[in-house]
Amino acid sequence: MASVPNLPSRYEIRPLEPKHCNWAQAIVALSNVYQTTVWTASCPEELTRRAYKVCKSMAYLIQHQIESGHSLGVFDREYEFKRPESVTTSGRLYWDADDETVSFTKLLDQMDFPLVSVAMAYDSFDALNPERLMDMMAALPGFGPAMGALQAADQRNNSWKATGAGQVLFRAATSTRHEYEGKGIMKSLAHHLMRTAAAKGFRAIQIECVSDAVTHVWSHPPEPFHTDLVSEINSMDVMAEDESGSTYYPLRPAKQRLYKMPQQASTKSFSFVNYDGPNLATDAQVRRRIRQQAMKDTATARRQRGDYGKHNMRQYPMFVGPKPLLDDDSEALDDASSLDQLQRFYQPPSLSMPFAFQDPMMPKQFSVLLNLMPLTGLRLGVGTLSHYLYEPTQPKDRIIAAQVSSQRLLSFIPSRYGHVSLLRHATDCVIAKLQYLSQREEDRSPKGDLKALMHYQKALKALQHALLDEREWAKPETLCATQLLGIFEALNGDEREDSWMHHVGGAARLVEARGAHMFNTEFEKALFLAHIGPTVMSAFLNNTPCFLEESQWQAVIREAVSEDTTLTNDKEFALALWGGLIEMPRLFKRTTELLLSPCAPSQKDIDDITERLLAKRKNLVIWLSLIKKHPIVQTSGLSEDEYGVLVFPGDFDYRKLGPWCLTRLALRGTYAVCRMIKSRLLYAIAPATFHDLEVEAQEIAHRILNLKEEMAPFKDSALIWNQFMAQGSWIAKGIAETKDAWSKEGEGHDGMLGKSKFKKWNQVIGRKIS
Repeated sequence: MASVPNLPSRYEIRPLEPKHCNWAQAIVALSNVYQTTVWTASCPEELTRRAYKVCKSMAYLIQHQIESGHSLGVFDREYEFKRPESVTTSGRLYWDADDETVSFTKLLDQMDFPLVSVAMAYDSFDALNPERLMDMMAALPGFGPAMGALQAADQRNNSWKATGAGQVLFRAATSTRHEYEGKGIMKSLAHHLMRTAAAKGFRAIQIECVSDAVTHVWSHPPEPFHTDLVSEINSMDVMAEDESGSTYYPLRPAKQRLYKMPQQASTKSFSFVNYDGPNLATDAQVRRRIRQQAMKDTATARRQRGDYGKHNMRQYPMFVGPKPLLDDDSEALDDASSLDQLQRFYQPPSLSMPFAFQDPMMPKQFSVLLNLMPLTGLRLGVGTLSHYLYEPTQPKDRIIAAQVSSQRLLSFIPSRYGHVSLLRHATDCVIAKLQYLSQREEDRSPKGDLKALMHYQKALKALQHALLDEREWAKPETLCATQLLGIFEALNGDEREDSWMHHVGGAARLVEARGAHMFNTEFEKALFLAHIGPTVMSAFLNNTPCFLEESQWQAVIREAVSEDTTLTNDKEFALALWGGLIEMPRLFKRTTELLLSPCAPSQKDIDDITERLLAKRKNLVIWLSLIKKHPIVQTSGLSEDEYGVLVFPGDFDYRKLGPWCLTRLALRGTYAVCRMIKSRLLYAIAPATFHDLEVEAQEIAHRILNLKEEMAPFKDSALIWNQFMAQGSWIAKGIAETKDAWSKEGEGHDGMLGKSKFKKWNQVIGRKIS
């Protein structure tokens, strides 16, 4: 057995034995049939029957690999058996192939054994017998053609092949049980197998990947290993012939990239090929995806504003006057009226928001960025920015100091400032704006604001060029500049309540278009962390599921959070809270569909969403109980109300608690927002049953809205407010404003909340429902 770094002590890795064959078969079969995109999309029918068939058909494949002695498994030392009879055999599989009515959850429940993840492998010199794999290929249609297509795309000569035992290890199946996903187990197991194979003398490992998460792990191995991509196909392009000789596409409509990758250690141990990650498609496909994802929402927004079909003002800002006001050779305007004219016709971009350290060209004023940049990071909304936009009466010259995580992101800019013009212009416009806002209002000059706008227009033009250039759009500097320009948009005083959502949404789509495999460096991971909260809220407000739910993005989240030194004391709490929170947009969308359905939804659908919301709310309560056991500091004077919302004493001073206190405040604020929303959704589903939860939501909202006023006399109240609850003030306001409407009599479908009431709340918080 082995203890592995980054793997909790409750788990151990050890070689699989013949007695584990049927356990491994069940894990691999269930994972492929129910959880792998290629098969769930191309073979969506009779999943339980298919799981049984796949499990039985891969007996030879699993047995051959276990008997090779190179297959590894992860075992849960603290596993609790569900049935007494399982104890006597240290585990048992209870599947009944004659019972095809059982659900995925039931199949999982019948896997009563401590094996939770497998990495199957065998010595390629001891090859598999293809004839004995025919049943498995029939059970997974398209498997054979897909592997054949990967083989055909492999252009290597035969020199890489093994000429004897112990040279090249083949991988053939990687699977983790559903309830153990999201814990980094697969990655730890893969890294351990790499080291084990190298210790045994193997010069290479070859693996075919049909999952983005597996591709990510194997394409970015730890030192001294490196990987080469030798073939890549799209599942949509895999072809096969039927008995009549007609061509068909067995994996459609699944859209999944499949890869074949050999891997090895550095040339000091054995020679292999360097790998830089899956190649980006540099053709029209990339541009089409960018345009489809970014421009579709832009067109929708323009229709709503009434300027659809007119000049593309959001992509190309238009400045009106007797001559172009912001040409590179234009002179600065001297009077306030000219500035007013410029601002009147200024139009913000469609892509932007929150954000990611000397170079002789770096301006000395860069320190203003470090000292005054609004807060970003693992927060709902956009921290200080959403507070500005949803509290338009508040002066914007009261900007507070940036937290450690924002400074970490900013720390990557100086080394790039003089080399990337887009990033330089974006940095300059934010610095100029912050300088302008940091002055007393009576000391501000129109020239200062005009200077910021001049830099802004240059940055915007550079961004537009970058987004149309396949060599530039996916660079991290482009994403960083996009975020900086979004910061500028919020600081510039656009008080439309949905403006920040457009910026966040554009940046989120750019993150998605880059792909999970493109966030590997410290700079990229810092950029990604800054996007998590805003991305979730963008999906929430646009009534769409969040792409961060996908397994490949979950892997990036875990990796980015685990490597972020600013979250030292709270990594597990952050992962636990955000792991569940990312599903919130999907639950809200499903609730919306049921409440606004033209016909009464079935009781089964109502019960299903109710059960899921209750489970998520229960998880929040459990999370609160756990974090209470690790208070910020025993003597801080902080208390909390009955719902877990923090109450601050009059002499509260965060400086005495350490910098990580601010992260903890942000997490507690996020918790409060989530609890409000989930309680309200449950009340909307069944007002009579969950009346107490509406009372709870209203009391939490009241606490949040009163908190700012109560804290006004406190020292550093602005910093505490922005860390803790600015992210949720607009949700709280929406709940408070619709209190009376929701309390009136009159119900919707089968005792559910009336449609008009639910629509009113969505309207108040700026959420789309169509």
